[in-house]
Amino acid sequence: MIKEKYHPEFADDLAFLLHLIGRKRFPECLMQINRAIDQVIHRPHKAAPLKYPPLSGFRKKKFFSVRNPGKQQRPNMRLLYRHDPDTNTFYFLAVGMRIATRPHNPADVYQRVRERDLHMWED
Repeated sequence: MIKEKYHPEFADDLAFLLHLIGRKRFPECLMQINRAIDQVIHRPHKAAPLKYPPLSGFRKKKFFSVRNPGKQQRPNMRLLYRHDPDTNTFYFLAVGMRIATRPHNPADVYQRVRERDLHMWED
């Protein structure tokens, strides 16, 4: 049996995305998020592992916020998660826009996740 556990701030990520992209585009983005979660559940090790602490041990699923992106467009969203194969549990840490700029954009998913408790699921 597959178990899904979401970080308490995952809901904040969705509210932040609604604010960031607007009510008109949010439903399509939400569909893409659900699709990415389904893909991760069916192929948990396909997404790239994160290399740098404190996120090492998690994976990143890259995807688009829209169903039909432009040809030269790169995936602008990230779903950060960890999978425990022993319990078949998926721990979803965050979802959000990837905004790779210097200086770092506070709206970037990796900047938003910096203050999260990454060990909250451990007993």
